[in-house]
Amino acid sequence: MKKLIDIFVNDEHGVPVLVSAITFQESATWATVQNCVYIDERLKQCFRDKPISPAFQKYTAIEILEMIGNFLQSKEYELNGLYASTTFEYNPIENYNMTESSRDEDRGTSSGSSTDNTTTYDSGLDHKTNSNTSSGTMNNTNIHSLSRAGNIGVTTSQLMIMQERGVLTFDFIQHVADLVNENFCSSFWIPTCDFEGLR
Repeated sequence: MKKLIDIFVNDEHGVPVLVSAITFQESATWATVQNCVYIDERLKQCFRDKPISPAFQKYTAIEILEMIGNFLQSKEYELNGLYASTTFEYNPIENYNMTESSRDEDRGTSSGSSTDNTTTYDSGLDHKTNSNTSSGTMNNTNIHSLSRAGNIGVTTSQLMIMQERGVLTFDFIQHVADLVNENFCSSFWIPTCDFEGLR
């Protein structure tokens, strides 16, 4: 019965198994050579003696490896998102962060003229003595910016700290190794000790 360790046949250049199994695509941000090396090592550490699922026993090690590569490529969107989530920046005990800005503009043009007329005492005729004309333009722009951050009270700081511990203990490498185990290995282990020798 094939075990997981039986498919770890590196090529003549010593390229890790997953690196040779996965066709790297530019959109697959998680599938770096370094990550594949780590995943290979984790699979060997945790599941090396796990039997390959009966559904895959008839296939060669290379064929199983190709199926694992295709499977992981089919999970590209999920794995890219999970990998990106390990680099997000945030304040672990704030659940509210908002920036608000507004812009008010007042524009206007005003113009006007006035004429002062006076009448001399002896002539009975109006004489224009003063004339004023004024005009102007007014532009006002007000920009308001407001930032708010903190805890809006729906979650206690203690609960957010507990959730942060969950974030910190998420292991992307183990997650990928678990996917391979769950989808390509049997649900049982084969004992490796010699029970006859224990008697």
